[in-house]
Amino acid sequence: METPAAGTTGTENTVTWKALTFDELSNNQLFELLKLRVDVFVVEQTCPYPELDEKDRHPQTHHLMGIKDTELVACARLLPAKLELPVSKHWARGYVSII
Repeated sequence: METPAAGTTGTENTVTWKALTFDELSNNQLFELLKLRVDVFVVEQTCPYPELDEKDRHPQTHHLMGIKDTELVACARLLPAKLELPVSKHWARGYVSII
């Protein structure tokens, strides 16, 4: 599914969205996804907490990736309703990364 980036009408800024399970991710997609998550949620937001957990590999978890040209510019982890994240004093609010 392709959706123009916010504030544009042309295809020059088109972001392609992919939602893949852990097993569907290539090694490079996984690396880029984890790098972006760590850069934004751990480094930029100075929120040092374990970024990886078993919920990433859950068969019903999907990793939403926004790709512009060949660059990953946005991502989100979509968890099934029955999975809960543990409460942590380090977590406040999650922010979406859009470059």
